[in-house]
Order: sequence, then C-alpha cells, then structure tokens
Amino acid sequence: QVSVFDWGALPDPIPGKGQALVKMGALFFQALANPERRRDFSERSGKIAWVFQDPLAKAALEKLQIYGLKTHFKEVMLDSTSGQESSGLVVEKVQVVRPEWHTVGAERIPHYRSIRKPGELIPLEVVFRFKLVPGSSILSRRKELSVGDQFEKPLVEFFTKLEPQDRFLNYSESLNVSGLSAERWSELLVNTQLVASFLQFLFEQMDASTGGIELVDGKFEWALDSNGQLMLVDSIGPDELRLLKEGKDLSKEVLREFYRKTAWYQEVKTVKEAAVREGDANWKSKVKLAPDAIPSALQKTIADGYIQIAEQLERLHTQKGEKVILVGGGGREHALADQLLRSPSVTTLIWPTQNDAAVLHLKANYPNKKIELWEDIPATGDAKMLAERALQANVTFAVIGPDAYLEAGFTDHFQNAGIPCFGPSRNAAQLEWSKSFAKEVMRAANVPTAKAWSFDSLQEATSQLNELDWSKKWVIKADTLAAGKGVEICTSLSESLAALERLAKIAKRWVIEEFLEGKEVSLFAFCDGTRAALLDSARDYKTLFDFQKGPNTGGMGAISPVDDLLPEVENRALEAIFLPIVKEMQKRGTPYHGLLYAGLMVSGSIFWVLEFNSRFGDPETQALLPRFKGDFCKWLKACASQTLAQFPARVPFQQGYSAYVVAAAKGYPEAPLKGDAITGVDHWLNSPVREGFFAGVKIDGSRMKTNGGRVLGTLGIALGPNAKLQDAVDRAYQLQQNIQFHGKQIRSDVGLPFATAVVLASGRGSNFEAIASAVKAGKVHLNLLAVLGNRKEAPVFEKAKKFGIEGFAYQGEAELLAKLKTYAPELIILAGFDRILSAAFIDHFRDGQGRSKIINIHPSLLPSFKGLHAYQLAFDAKVKVTGVTVHRVEPELDAGPILGQKAFSIESCESAEAVEKIGLKIEHELYPEVLEKLIQGVV
Repeated sequence: QVSVFDWGALPDPIPGKGQALVKMGALFFQALANPERRRDFSERSGKIAWVFQDPLAKAALEKLQIYGLKTHFKEVMLDSTSGQESSGLVVEKVQVVRPEWHTVGAERIPHYRSIRKPGELIPLEVVFRFKLVPGSSILSRRKELSVGDQFEKPLVEFFTKLEPQDRFLNYSESLNVSGLSAERWSELLVNTQLVASFLQFLFEQMDASTGGIELVDGKFEWALDSNGQLMLVDSIGPDELRLLKEGKDLSKEVLREFYRKTAWYQEVKTVKEAAVREGDANWKSKVKLAPDAIPSALQKTIADGYIQIAEQLERLHTQKGEKVILVGGGGREHALADQLLRSPSVTTLIWPTQNDAAVLHLKANYPNKKIELWEDIPATGDAKMLAERALQANVTFAVIGPDAYLEAGFTDHFQNAGIPCFGPSRNAAQLEWSKSFAKEVMRAANVPTAKAWSFDSLQEATSQLNELDWSKKWVIKADTLAAGKGVEICTSLSESLAALERLAKIAKRWVIEEFLEGKEVSLFAFCDGTRAALLDSARDYKTLFDFQKGPNTGGMGAISPVDDLLPEVENRALEAIFLPIVKEMQKRGTPYHGLLYAGLMVSGSIFWVLEFNSRFGDPETQALLPRFKGDFCKWLKACASQTLAQFPARVPFQQGYSAYVVAAAKGYPEAPLKGDAITGVDHWLNSPVREGFFAGVKIDGSRMKTNGGRVLGTLGIALGPNAKLQDAVDRAYQLQQNIQFHGKQIRSDVGLPFATAVVLASGRGSNFEAIASAVKAGKVHLNLLAVLGNRKEAPVFEKAKKFGIEGFAYQGEAELLAKLKTYAPELIILAGFDRILSAAFIDHFRDGQGRSKIINIHPSLLPSFKGLHAYQLAFDAKVKVTGVTVHRVEPELDAGPILGQKAFSIESCESAEAVEKIGLKIEHELYPEVLEKLIQGVV
C-alpha cells in the first residue's frame, strides 16, 4: 500500500511491519472499548489539570469512562484459506465526499459542502503534538515555540484531508471544511486531545525494562456515524504516530530520511508540486521511477520495533484479566460459572446469587480464582442498580443467564453503564419472549417453520380454532415467557377452546400453529450481530415422567451431542437458520448479540424451527459446556464486541458425549417442597471432578437442603473417539444412586432413544406380548401408546391391560384413522392384524422422507410366499429353509422395504404346525430386535 504525506509517498515493503500495525490498531481500538482500561485512564486523568480546567474535556472524560468511544473498528480480517489473522482490519464503511474545484483567476480553489451528513468522513487530518522535535511544521507557524517544548494538554492542528497537497487550516477554515457546527467541532477538538492522551497513557504503561516508548505526535481522522455522532475512523493511526524508543525514532520518519536521499523521492517531489498547482489528484501515476530498495538491516530495525510495540500492547491488553459478573442463580448458571472460571482470561467472578452451595463448590475447585458472592444484591433486583454496582466494582464483562432478565433489559443496562455484556438487548430478545415476533422474523428470513397465526383477541383466536381441520393436531402457544408451561397440543376443538381459556390467564396474545412430527433437537450458535458460529447439538427431556408423559417442566435432563441428527442437517443449520436470522435482525436495527438457541423438529433430512430461545438452555447447558474446548470467556466477549470473525465458524468441543439427569423435588412442577435434607453430595464441594451442578440447594448450617423445584443434576461424560452415549448415561445414573432426599423425582429414560407407537392387532397378540415384554425389560425403547383392534373379543386386549396399555376396538378404517391421528404415533406396528390397509390410509402415515411408518412382520423370507398361511405354503412347497421378515407396509401386498430377516431350517418338520412353532419363536425374537435397530437408526 502507498500512504500519502504532505511531502511525498512512501512505499511499505517491510515484511512483518503491516501485521504489527494491524495488531497495534486493533488493540488500540479494543482498549478504547475496555471499561477497565478506560477507568485506569480516568484515574490518571483525574490528576491532569487541563481536563478539569476545560468543562468540555471533563464532560468528554466522563462520557468516555462510561460509554467508551465510538470507532469504526469491527474485527481483524482472517485469511480465507488458513483461518489465520491477515494484515488488515474490517471497519465500518463511511462515505467520502470530495470537494468541488472552482477556477478563480489563475488558482483552483476547493469548495466543501457546508453541512456534513451522518455516515460521512470529516475531511480533516487532525494532528496532535505532545513534544516538538526538529522538523515539526508547527515551528514555522508559531514562533513562540521551540524544539523540545512539551505539552500536558496536546496541541491540536487541522489540515485538509482530500486535497493533493495537505494544507494547514486555521480555526475558521477548519470549521468551514469540516461541515460541522461550532459545538460539534469543539467536541471533535476535545475528543482528539482526550484520545491522544489515552494513547499516550497506553504507551506509558508498557514494560519499562525495554526502555519505554514515548509518543511525540500523531494524527487522527473522524467521521459521523449513522446517528450523526463522532466516530474515530483512522484505522492506520498507529502508522501515523511518531514514537521514540531510547531516543531512537520508530516512526515512518526513519523511512522518510532514507528516501529523501534518493532520485525517486526527488521525482515524487517535483511531480507533486506541479500537480498541486494544477489541482491534479492523480499525480502518482505520473511518477516514472521505481522507489529504491530499503536495505535489509534497516528493514529489520523498523520491523522489529513495530513488532515489539505490538507485542507489548498485547501483553498490556491482557495482563489484568477479566472481572466477570454472572446474572442468574440456577443449575445453568452453576455450569456457566464453572466454565467461566476455567477460562484463562478470567481472574474474578462476581455472582449475585442465593445458590451458596454452588459458590462453595466453585471456591473449592478454583482456589486460584477470586469468587465474590453478592448476597446483599440478589440478581432479581433492579437491573440499573446492579449495573451501577458492577461499574463501581470495576467489572469488565457481564453474562446474563435467564430469559426473564433479558426481557427485563439487563443487557441494555450493563451496556449503558459501559460494561460489555453477553446476551441480546431487550428488543433482540423478543425472539424468545414473543412467539409472534419470532414467527414474523422467521417468515421474513425464509427460515423453515410451522404454518401459524397470531392473535391478541380471544374472539378472533376462537374463530380461527373453529375453522381448523380437526382431523389433525394443532398447537396453541402463549405469546410470553411461561417457564415451559405456555404450550398446549390439542386434538379436538373442545380441547383447544379449553386450552385457549387457560393460556388467556398468562398471556394477552397467542399463536396457533400446525403440529409437526419428528424428533426434537436443540441447536445453538454464538452470534455477534453480523456472524454466527455453531455449537454442538443437544436434546432435553421436558416432561416429568418417562416417554414424554406427565406435565411439562423446565427440563428433566439432557444429552449432547445428538446421534440421530443427520450431519447434513447440522451442516445446513448455520446457513439455513442462524445466519438468516442474524441478518434479518441486523436489518431491523436490533442486531443480535449472544447465544441463539433453535428448537428444531427434525424428520430425516427435513427440519423446522419450533421456537427460539435467546440464551443458554437449562438443562442443555449442563450437558453441553463440560466438553467445551478453549477460552469460554473470549468466545462470549467476541459475541459482545462483534469479533466472531476472529474465531472458527464451528465452536470446538471435545470428542465424546455427556448426559445430565435432573433430580426434582416432591411436588414439582406445581408446588415443589423445600427444606428436605439431601445426602450423597457433600463430597462434591471438594471434588475436582465435575459430578453435577446445584440448582435448588441451600446450605443450612452444615447440611444441604432442597430449595427449589429442580434441586440438582448429575453429569456423566464419556470422551474419546470410541466413546458411547450409553457410557455417559450410565455414569449420570450411577451418580444419582448415591443421592437421596424426600420425594426425589427423576426420569429413567434420559439419553435413551425412543419412539411412540400404536399396535394394531386382531387375535391372540403373541407378537404384541413379545414387544411389550422387551419394552418393559428396557431392550426396546418404545412408548406403546395403545393397542387398537377390529375385534372386541380379541385376547390381545387382555394382554394389553397386564402391561398397563390402553386397548380399543374400532369399526371401519375411518374410525381407525381418526383414532391414530389423536395419538400421532411415530410408528404403527402390525402384530397379527388381519385387515388389508388401503393405499390412502398408508399414505396418511409417511415420514419426512416419504417412508411408510407402518411396520409388519411376515412369516416367510420375502419375497417368497406372500399373503396368508405362509408357513403352510412353505411346508407344502417342501423347501429346506424358510424364515421371518420385518418390513415397511406399502399398498402392494407384502412388498414394502425389508428391515430385517431371519432364516431357519424346516427339513425336520413333519407338519405346517411344527414350522409355525419354530417360526413364532423366531418372530418373537426378531420383531423387537428390528424395532430397536429402527429406533436407533441403524437399520
């Protein structure tokens, strides 16, 4: 690149120097955004007389301390192939409006527009000086000044920016060229003095053992942002600083001295002087000579100096570490706190919580980190008060856990106090706390989701319910935060009207949407307003009882990652869900910063977004984060500072699995009991191994007692390339065996894949009995919803009762279809069913990939011996071998895709009855085996 100065152009061919300058520029801008660094400067500035002698400067200092300074810096560019930092900065674009030129007599005079608009560059080079050195141009204008003069309050001068020859501007000229009001021009002057002093302060703090670095002078450039406020835009500012180290010049002045002695420089000077007279801005193309090569020794001297400065700035930037405040007090926050304390960049964690058991656990496990428990200011208190207290405590970063705090605007209050915060603004968090807003954004961003309507009138909602097709299910959602209790799945009009009446008590707006079939999966992405990075997947278990039965809860367990999620779905999620939402929110003026959680319904390779959460989930976080790799705090800060481009698009996790099992109090979720003694967890406080996380636990004297609905959870982890989810699940349940308290409730199916099924049977039900027995023994992970049959007197109904499964007789295919739609099973299992199903009926039950969800077992090795009496046909045909086939049902008789087969010899059989006896034994073994493989996704 070529940088233009008032006496010529200097090439920049020195290896390493450009990257060092990029790092210096980025660290300088980041330091301006760092509240702790600004507070350090403010303390130092409090001793500088000129700040308090100037009311504008004092006001600017207070504003800088609280809000920082708006700059155009976004991030350091990454090389697209290597992913490593490259020598460039990504900055906010500003419009450059060049002057118009008029000929007056023999002169060409530039004319600048009198009013500067938002988003435009201010066409001034603003030069500041702390010390005068030989060659300083100000010496020729102000005769009272001398070489060696130093200034506590930097001297500021203005020069033109967009003319072929930079020229000095007096007060009235600089005001005219700037296009600013007198008040805004004064603000620019004071901000230049303040930011220059801040930069001087940074260099003063560098390692004195290297001789120290002195900032002599430099320049800044400014623009108006989109709101018309001043914005620092000089991304190459560090290259325009005159720096002295041990009396030696580290600036471009060294290069200037070298080039002044060359013929190339003399030609540049001659060509440029002529161009200035003619008003020719394209003078560089007229220089014919090539610049002389810089001697390698000089190159090394310059490069080493810049690299050393960049390294010292980086050490200065990171030496104090982060002082983080975490808002929220449950099991999720215990997991977040644990991960934050594992971050090398975090030195102090402040946690306003009543979860004293979790705090003791963290203090025992992180003795080298400082942990402060603010019991006098509960996290549920006033957001503004908490932010002000954090500011007084020199907090550098805030992390918001629960959804209610995001809706209450905690992020906004911390940011207004000048503290960067992980978590979206209140307006951006609408993606969670307003279901109708989320639907609107998804439609605008073309994100796949269920068909839906929003209502704020009970009359209109009721009218819509009356018009729906009740041969299928519909979902009604309260358009508010409802702690997992604002969703009703309805199978009839009467049921939906009752649900709407209940939800009307907790919300004033509702969403009605179509019911989707498939498996639920949770995906997460870190977002910084413009970019997104994908985390591992998870699945939570919402209902109180096994197999999705019982009331909804906040979550009774979770696993991560999810095995049955196809890689292609995960690979498409970033481009199909997260990035479109981030772009749409940015377009709406509510950029999304933080964790975006997408709850998906997945059927094979097809998926829909059910809902968004605007924070980490509970209990998914407890299963997800223990395998996280890297500095967790740096990832969170990247979301707040819009620097995710410096990180990979996929968040790194250790290979393996984790499972988390929640133990809930008696009476949860309606009215959990508190105060019951807990045994089996005391050793957690001193164990370096994470065995779980506390949620609703209180220490009473020397005893732990229940203090909430979800009391605690146990964590199982299995790591490595050969790890299995079952290993993690087994470990989590093993830990639960040691923990006891009155009325403890846990689910026994966390981590177990399962499918809902209805059995169709007409006779004795021996295959049903084999399947139900395998389910009861835990060998098949099915939730058998009901047995339906076309014969009232069929013995299968008595067998169903023994297993506690509902049994119903139906009349006609239409009634069967209606019954099945109320259950919405993932599988329909035929077990001795003597009816031929119509093609229309079969087409009602297909998955997202068009496969039949109806499964049958046939007593032959298909395609041989289709139809009835297959064992008899095999015997009559005198074959040596027959067998059993499990297959999907299609309209053509016994012709659907085969899922499994097993053969057996019949050479010794003397009758068809003998063949059937062997065959039934094989059926009872094969059917459950194939169903389990189907559920596991390995057929």
